[in-house]
Amino acid sequence: MSNKHFFLPVIILGLTTLSFIFLACDKDEGPVNENCPEKAIESKSRYNRSSDMPFVIDSAYIEDQCLFIFIEHSGGCESLSYELVDRGDIAESYPVQRWIKLLIRGTDNCDALVYPELSFDLTPIQAMGEEVSTLHLEGWDEPLEHHYAN
Repeated sequence: MSNKHFFLPVIILGLTTLSFIFLACDKDEGPVNENCPEKAIESKSRYNRSSDMPFVIDSAYIEDQCLFIFIEHSGGCESLSYELVDRGDIAESYPVQRWIKLLIRGTDNCDALVYPELSFDLTPIQAMGEEVSTLHLEGWDEPLEHHYAN
């Protein structure tokens, strides 16, 4: 067997192994909070978009670094996605203030009322150097106090 034929399978095997390693590596987004696997997103451009569907917020509260939002909207036939988006602005006050909103991505023309119970990890939008912030959720009248975990 010539050296050329011996090295070809070794090179192919090596490149295949490296490809699997690189494809398996995702950007580290930190640990996933089991109570709220979806993470809040800070993006002024996304914040300025409208939701694809109208909805009503029935309740909202913060517990263990998670924002729980209970909403209602029409639908029930299509799969929708939900995003919690932070505007990116921080009001210099104590506590600091942030503005967030829920966006529904996708449309569903069914007439049934659905009541999704959503939860979002708030750690990506914590203000550096602060221990607490006040969140203003669009569509919810009461400010939400977010006390950061130590």
